[in-house]
Amino acid sequence: MNRNAVVISSDGKLEVPKEVQEEMHLSEEARLRLVSSSSTGFQAELD
Repeated sequence: MNRNAVVISSDGKLEVPKEVQEEMHLSEEARLRLVSSSSTGFQAELD
């Protein structure tokens, strides 16, 4: 499973590529928890 997905912030929401949503079984109601962040990106887990 590819856990390194590119996400783009748009209007306060995260846009996750469709193939990543399917791979991780994400729905619109899914909750992500911030694990770490840096100037180059961030890491989150499915809550």
